[in-house]
Parts: sequence; structure tokens; C-alpha cells
Amino acid sequence: MSRHLAAALAATLLSWFAPAGDANAQACTTFPSGTGRDLFCRTTAQGGFGCDRSGCHANASAASNVNKIHNAAGWSAIIAAINGGVAQMNPGAAFNGRQMSDPEAQDIAAFVASWFSTPAPTPTPTPTPTPTPPPPTSQVVEYYHAAFGHYFITNIAGEISALDSGKFAGWARTGRAFNAYASNNGYVTGVCRFFTVAFPPKSSHFYTSNTAECNDVRSNNKDWTFEAEGFYVQQADPVTGGCPTGFQAVYRLYNNGQSGAPNHRYTTDPAVRVDMMGKGWIPEGFGPEGVGFCAPN
Repeated sequence: MSRHLAAALAATLLSWFAPAGDANAQACTTFPSGTGRDLFCRTTAQGGFGCDRSGCHANASAASNVNKIHNAAGWSAIIAAINGGVAQMNPGAAFNGRQMSDPEAQDIAAFVASWFSTPAPTPTPTPTPTPTPPPPTSQVVEYYHAAFGHYFITNIAGEISALDSGKFAGWARTGRAFNAYASNNGYVTGVCRFFTVAFPPKSSHFYTSNTAECNDVRSNNKDWTFEAEGFYVQQADPVTGGCPTGFQAVYRLYNNGQSGAPNHRYTTDPAVRVDMMGKGWIPEGFGPEGVGFCAPN
């Protein structure tokens, strides 16, 4: 770069971009210390070329090309200054007599150019929360009592062992089962388990994941005793009965008291649902098909 052009460029950059004083220039507080930055930002008293005089920028009527450069009069002033030679181009008076070298002018020019070439800092991404892992699953096993015409489901290991050993006479596995969560991680729904002996000699269990229904039975139906939350599931869509991805519908059917005691059956098999309806059982639950809840696959 020629001395004429370097001096003109440096003077123009200083005049157009640099307010008086280091603390007043945003670039001077944003960019780290370096040769170009220090020359640009520091005043002559501090070893740089930052403007430490008043009136240069405001002097719109200045006659000299140097002052016209300082008040940003336009490229015509710069060209005139270049054509005028070194004596007029070196803005020593504005810098308290200090002379700017070509390397200094180039350093200042490179520093200003870095404003436009330095990419904006990459925002620190918000950490993605670690998904809460699902609780462990357990198998809910179905049993049938032929004499009662009743179905029963349980995921409790002790009950399964007792039923399989014949401790409770008359009950046998149907060969059907579905998965459920064995504990609550805060993102699943508990299934209320009720028991009744109000219809001797038969007893019956009833399960619901509907919180409102659970609370109503607990408060208003003294024939049923709340035992616990038997297991945990996902709730079905209350309008459609649909289940989230990774879950299957568990249909709920009611025997309408036809055996002399209430009983419900819970099944994931649509064909079983249709068969039970053919025997007079009534779909209950969410959506048009009566989905009781959604079980993990």
C-alpha cells in the first residue's frame, strides 16, 4: 500500500469510526487488545492515533482536505488529499504532531476490517434436558374363574405365585397379559385398584386410570374398597381413545352385572373386545371403542 493511500485510509477510518477516547468507542471495548486496536483506540498521549482534539469532526466548513476527511466530507476529499501529496495527507496536526507510518496505517485498517469479517460469537446453546427414563415394566397377567364367569388381572408377584399354585381355587391363566409400569416416575398415570365383597359368594376387582372416576368411587361408592395404585400406564386421549407412540390400547369391558356381580375385563386384543361385546359385555372408557388406558409395548 502506498504511503499516500495508507495515510488517507487511516485518517478516514479514524475520523469516520472513532469517537474521542478509548472508553467511548464500542469497538474499543468489544475487541481484545492488539496492535491495530491500540493504535485506533488510544489517544496520541497513550501512544495511539485516537482523536484527542475537539472540533475536527464538527468542522464541516474546514478548508483543508485533511479536515474534510476528518469530518467525513466524502470520497472527493480523500481523492483530493491523495492527489495533493504527502504533506497534506499526513494528518500530523490532528495527532499532536505525531507522524503515522505505513505499517501503523495498515494495522488500523486491518483492525477496522475485522469488525466486518469477524463472525458474531456463537450463542451458547441451551442444554437439552436429559429425558426422564421410563420406570421398569412388569407384566399384568390375566386369570379367569369359570364358575364365577369373572376375569382378574394382577402384576403383583405374590398374587401371581399364589394363583398359579392353586392357593385360590378356581382361577387359571387365560394366556393373555400386557405390560405396565411398576413404579411412578412423575410422567405416568396410576391405575386405581378397587375390591368388593358386596356380592357374595363372589368378589371382584375393578381398575381405572381415570382420576375423576377413581376419586368418585373412593368418595361415593362404599361397596368398593380402594386398595392401591396397582400399576402405572399412560392415559388415553379422552376424546379419541388414542394412545401415544410406543403404547397399545387396553380395552375395558363391563359384564353389566349378568353374573350376579360386577366384573370387568381388560384386553389389548380387538378381537377379544368384539367377542365380549357379542356376549353382552359393554365397552367402557375413553373414545368410541372404550379404551381404559394405554400400556407400554
